Amino acid sequence: MKKMLILMLLAASGTLVPQQQAAPKKLFMPAAFPQMPKIPTICIGWLEINKNISDYQEILTPLSKLVENESVDLIIIRINSGGGSPADSQIIADYINLAKQQKPIMAFISRIGASGAYWIAASCSYIICPAAAEVGSIGAVIEYVFDKDKQYHIFASGVFKAPAVNQHHELDPKFIEEQKEYCKELSKIFAQNVSEYRHIAVETILSWQAALFSGTTALKNGLVDQLGTLQDLLEKSVQLVSEKNNKTYEQLELVDAENTIIKRYQI
Repeated sequence: MKKMLILMLLAASGTLVPQQQAAPKKLFMPAAFPQMPKIPTICIGWLEINKNISDYQEILTPLSKLVENESVDLIIIRINSGGGSPADSQIIADYINLAKQQKPIMAFISRIGASGAYWIAASCSYIICPAAAEVGSIGAVIEYVFDKDKQYHIFASGVFKAPAVNQHHELDPKFIEEQKEYCKELSKIFAQNVSEYRHIAVETILSWQAALFSGTTALKNGLVDQLGTLQDLLEKSVQLVSEKNNKTYEQLELVDAENTIIKRYQI
């Protein structure tokens, strides 16, 4: 009785009275849903070269990301370029030649893969192009433009590298000979690299005089591996990855350097 009276007085005075806590409610935990089986997917890195090659970093930065991305099984480089700087092209080709030991790097020449652009393509593991594509132009060209009188002088390592070009400016004969030799030297370096990549004799390559070939002739000359479309290259890629991993795939994803999915195909 005294205990009840004390509790009532405490309550009336506003003093908190501890109350007996109710047992915590049990949360309803649903049974785990079975996970859907993951679709076996090939991940292909995608890179495009579709302009003049003047800064190797523009290509090597995204390319190196694809090479280092462990989820990427294979890389495709789509080429549509007439070439560019010999030094930048060689740096890119040297990198690809090493990186393809880590994973296959394929080239698709869609319209034209000439000069420095072909230098890059030649270093890849496999090259496909349409029959009507333009391929080759393995040589060097140097152009001097004289702003004062808008005249120019062009040096080329092959008769097909800069055909029917008028040379308007009078130059020192010694300088002319030096530049001709320099063109020959660049052309030989280019030819030696292509010879290493494509197993074609250097003398044979130089004998072409920097000619540009159709895809059909390029195949006969050993400059490409197959005539076809991008679809053919995708099928070849699936075959290579499937054989390497001894696995059957149901889906193919193209991703860019940031690992963003560009396209998805059912195999």
